[in-house]
Amino acid sequence: MIFGRKKSAKPTDDPKSDDQQTPEKDEQAAETGEDTAASSEDKKKGKLGRKAGSKADKSDKKDSIKRDQTKAMTFFRHASTVAEARNYDYSIQLYLDGLSHDPDNMNKHEALREVALRRKVAGGKPAKMFDRWKGRGKDKVEKALQSEYLWSKNPLNFNAAVTVMERCVEAFEDQDEYNMGEVAYWIGILLLEKSEMDKQLNKQDLLKLTDLFERIDAYHQAVNACRWALELDRDDYDLESRLKDLQAEETMIDSGYGAQIESAEVDFKKTVRDMSKQQELDQENQLGKTEQAIEDIINRSRQAFEANPDDIVLREKLVKALLDKREDSAENEAIKLLEEAYANSQDFKYKRQVVEIQLRKIDRIIKKLKAAVLKDNKNEELVQKYKLAIRQKVKMEINLYTECTKQYPTDRKWKYDLGRVLFSVKQYDKAVEQLQQAVSDAKYRVQSLLLLGQCYLAQDWFDEAIDTLEKAVEAHKSTNDKIALEIRYHWMIALEKSAVDAKDAERAKEAQKIASEILQTDINFKDIRQHMERIRGLVKELAAS
Repeated sequence: MIFGRKKSAKPTDDPKSDDQQTPEKDEQAAETGEDTAASSEDKKKGKLGRKAGSKADKSDKKDSIKRDQTKAMTFFRHASTVAEARNYDYSIQLYLDGLSHDPDNMNKHEALREVALRRKVAGGKPAKMFDRWKGRGKDKVEKALQSEYLWSKNPLNFNAAVTVMERCVEAFEDQDEYNMGEVAYWIGILLLEKSEMDKQLNKQDLLKLTDLFERIDAYHQAVNACRWALELDRDDYDLESRLKDLQAEETMIDSGYGAQIESAEVDFKKTVRDMSKQQELDQENQLGKTEQAIEDIINRSRQAFEANPDDIVLREKLVKALLDKREDSAENEAIKLLEEAYANSQDFKYKRQVVEIQLRKIDRIIKKLKAAVLKDNKNEELVQKYKLAIRQKVKMEINLYTECTKQYPTDRKWKYDLGRVLFSVKQYDKAVEQLQQAVSDAKYRVQSLLLLGQCYLAQDWFDEAIDTLEKAVEAHKSTNDKIALEIRYHWMIALEKSAVDAKDAERAKEAQKIASEILQTDINFKDIRQHMERIRGLVKELAAS
């Protein structure tokens, strides 16, 4: 989406006035946001919230950002790599370093947002008082990025997000080189969507968003925010009048007249093209895409990539579109694109994605073979093919996750995944080695403890199994969901086996108590009724002896 139809500033009386600007004035303009080549009256002119401003003197500033997508992609690749290693603070810094060379790259703003949220989930704290991104911060675009750094350190803070949106609007009004209005629009949509769910915005917040949306000519969203504010105060007749004005502007924008009226030219073909472009964006953002929509997206992505085959973002976009098709031919094309990317960059991410696609393909094969075996379980050839496919998948997973633990040594996800697969093939000692490391990550703690307990139980290490599964119970707060029942089930078995092995009546009673809790929660959970009867018998037997 392209925002704004900003007028060029009126020329000053002295055509050489740009050359007469002093460094002091330039510095002051950069700090205060004032345009030294245009009067404040010029800036106020222009309907539909479009501010005028001279761009010539802006482009001459030494501290202004210069687009360099090659440098930007170097930072972005490094940022992605360290994010996967869970080094979120450094990843945020690198993404912003990249955005300082490519400020309106929406894919990377979204990637930065994802890293910020992952950091928050991992327990990341807001920025300290003097914590700043290491940019110069004098150019308005860099001021916007500086604000985005603080927001990334506190991604759920409404005021921090509004500040970024406001700085992006100011940068949008200040220059034409970057479409910072699109960044501002994205932030505004995030705020509206979240607030619609949480019902947390007050009237003043909504009026602030209305103003910001209006300044980038996003009248549809300005109308939404203003209407929402009016619902909170239906007696505000001035606001009702403003809503009508915004709706009138929205109608002009939708018809395509707004930009054309300024030049006294109404271009109906351009209007149709703009509507078509918006339809394409809406189509790509749909969750449940039709087959035709998927084909359209693939064709557009392929054309864009073929026109610029060195653009890694366009390559990744085409890969994503191909994978949405979920067909072998499309997946094979995606694999080829990723293999080329790996050959050019040696970025392990692409090699990993190739194997993940191959695993997805083999999953489909296993699913079909399983269905065939269920229909004809006496067909030995089918059974062998099914078993072979499973072995092949396990081998691929072990190789992939082993390599991932080396490439991302601080990311416990890969250690958990490797431990999980090793457990499934009864390589308990190797599984324990990985799972013991995965436990330190809160995200994988409960599942890792559950698998560790099962590893110990499978080797008759009853004391270790009981201690570990008890920790899993403490770590998992819920008492009646599926995972809670699974943990208690194996805890019960460990206690039961330990009671039999050591002739321990107390542990038998503990096992009986846990079995009773499971039974009362879900009487059909696995073979809990049989266990309950057996444990009751054990308790009586040990009490008698």
